[in-house]
Amino acid sequence: MSALNKNDWVHDGPYLTAKQAADYLNVTENALAKLRLAGGGPPFVRLGRRIRYGQGAIDSWIHSRTYTTLPPKSGPPV
Repeated sequence: MSALNKNDWVHDGPYLTAKQAADYLNVTENALAKLRLAGGGPPFVRLGRRIRYGQGAIDSWIHSRTYTTLPPKSGPPV
């Protein structure tokens, strides 16, 4: 897990609970938790035992995963 430098923190809209963020992304809370634990999900804030996601951070995360073409397949041709 990587923490942002305090100078990197910006207000990025409302903060969502894990359930709200999962609903916003149209995934299950379990899938979102797995992404969080693996380090591949949207940035989050830990407030004690609570996890919150900035809606702007989620939108930026989605934008960073937007492609105009598909990457080449690896493995044998089908």
